Amino acid sequence: MLASLLAEVWDFDTTVSSPPTDRIDTTKIFGKPIRAYYEFPATVPAGSLLIDANSGRWRNYVERAAPAEPKEVPPLPPERTNSNATTGLDGHDQPHRSPPTPPASFASVPSSGYTHHLIRDFMFLDATAANQAASGPPPALNPLVTQQVTVRFKALAPATFAAEDPALAEFTRGTGKQQALNKHLLDRASVSGGGNFSYLHSDVSFAILLYELVDLTNNPLNADQFSPNWFGVAVPNGITDFTNVVIYFHPVPNQAGYFDTDYPSKSNGGNPNHSNWKELFGYVDRLGSQLAGAVKLAAATPNQIVIVPLMKKDNVDGGQSVRSGILPRQWYYIVNDIQKDLPTRLPTL
Repeated sequence: MLASLLAEVWDFDTTVSSPPTDRIDTTKIFGKPIRAYYEFPATVPAGSLLIDANSGRWRNYVERAAPAEPKEVPPLPPERTNSNATTGLDGHDQPHRSPPTPPASFASVPSSGYTHHLIRDFMFLDATAANQAASGPPPALNPLVTQQVTVRFKALAPATFAAEDPALAEFTRGTGKQQALNKHLLDRASVSGGGNFSYLHSDVSFAILLYELVDLTNNPLNADQFSPNWFGVAVPNGITDFTNVVIYFHPVPNQAGYFDTDYPSKSNGGNPNHSNWKELFGYVDRLGSQLAGAVKLAAATPNQIVIVPLMKKDNVDGGQSVRSGILPRQWYYIVNDIQKDLPTRLPTL
């Protein structure tokens, strides 16, 4: 079934990941093409496309080009992207800066360290504007496994967790209908070729939702055994067709201080050197605003939603350590139940 539903695999820089087990395994993507923004794996399926997004093309990037431009939520690179106090961890940015003054290595050609974050924050717009369609239609449903889980909506308001994480509102708006004013967006017309990227600014609107995994009697599941058990969802305003689903996987969260021991509580475990897992929900904000920008400014077909499983580094399900946890057996039910809930949920946000 997945082979018929899957249209394309997008790679936002995973081929530089270490160890190699964190990278795309091209033997497990059903021969689907890859749309990559950094470099290809050793072998790629036919029809794959490599878009050069090397560091030299980002010369025109300045997060806040004028003092009057507000800091975005979540912060754009090279601002810090979480509140952990460990300066050596990804996302911390030390010493803390106030753009538009870039670090010395960023002044003429952005450093490779920031290039990864820029690809993540901006190239999603290009990928969703391309919006490749699956070969489908899907086969008649004949599940080989029984439905074990479903989902229910969970509100997340940064103010509710201010005592636990006073910085949470800096990194995510939380759930609800959102608007990003004067959003910094990639001008897709500058993507082709090898010249410098250029940017647009526009107000974009979207909805952010959070679903938690529950059993079929609506009871939360043990996050130590069933993970991922939180799924962020982003939906641009105005769409009524939810059939085209983008599933976005964030790699190796422990490199940014999100540790598996804190995953069940979705906190930092009371340790300021750890990142609070709720701050990782900022990925959904980032992708939602970029997808809304693709629909508004780059003629993306308004039929795409984004689902972000909040993944542990080492998902454990039933005693078997697997990279994607419960998803290989239950992905269809999880995605399908989210899709079914959205039409009635969105008007209530």
